[in-house]
Amino acid sequence: SELEDMLSRAKLIDESKVPKHKVCIGKWVKIYNSKTKKELKYQLVAPEESDFAAGKLSITSPIGKALVGAAIGDEVDVVAPAGTTKYKLLEMGM
Repeated sequence: SELEDMLSRAKLIDESKVPKHKVCIGKWVKIYNSKTKKELKYQLVAPEESDFAAGKLSITSPIGKALVGAAIGDEVDVVAPAGTTKYKLLEMGM
């Protein structure tokens, strides 16, 4: 029943309508963490697909929420229990 529910809510994404220069679901992003001074690469996915170890980050996660709508070069602040971290969007793609 859980799978049926998921499938009933599934929507196909028309790639021609996906913003080319903005972060959205399905895109991979390379970001720079200002605290750790490291670059990270993730694909933004639906919560059901998230797998942090595989580099699949939910768009509903704090980082995912902050990045949605960002463009290359933008900096976003992510508030988490450990404090606020600034991330810079370096690259993105499909």
